[in-house]
Amino acid sequence: ATLRDAVHGRQQLHLTLDSGGEAAREVDAVIENVAPGEPSARLLFLAVDVSRELLLQRRLLKADRLSQLGALVSGVAHELNNPLSAIAAFAELLKIDTKSPEHRESAEIIHAEAMRAGRVVQTLLDFARQRPRVRQAVAIKDVAERVVALHKSDLKRARVEAAILIP
Repeated sequence: ATLRDAVHGRQQLHLTLDSGGEAAREVDAVIENVAPGEPSARLLFLAVDVSRELLLQRRLLKADRLSQLGALVSGVAHELNNPLSAIAAFAELLKIDTKSPEHRESAEIIHAEAMRAGRVVQTLLDFARQRPRVRQAVAIKDVAERVVALHKSDLKRARVEAAILIP
C-alpha cells in the first residue's frame, strides 16, 4: 500500500471544546500531487461539523426505543388484563357464595388487589399510548390518592402510614 492509500479516507473525531462541550467532526484526508509528474504532494483535510446530525440520530434512536417500549408495555398490559378480570370476577362470586366470614374477607382482599392491579395496568396502557400532553385542571386530592394507592405496598413494607389531608 502506498502513502496515498494509507492517508486517504474518512474518520470521525470527537472533540472536547475549551467551553467543556463536545463536538464531532468528520474529517476527509486526501494526498494530491502539486503538479502532474512531480514527486511533491500536498495533504488536504476537510473537516465538517456533524454534531447536530449525531444529536438528531441519538434522539431518533431514543424515540424508536420509547416507541418499542410503548408497544411492549401495551402488549403486556393487555395480556395481564384478561386474567385480572377473571380473578376479580371469581372473587366477587366467592364473596357472594361463601358462608365463612374468613373466606368472605379473603375474597374481598383478592377482589381489591385484582382491581388495584387493574388500575396499574391501566396506568401502563396510558403510558404506552403516548398521547400528546394536554394541560388541564385536576383534583389534587384524587391525584394524591392515586399516588398513595400506587405505592401502597411499598409504604406498607416500610411501615409508613400515609394520610391525605386535603379537604
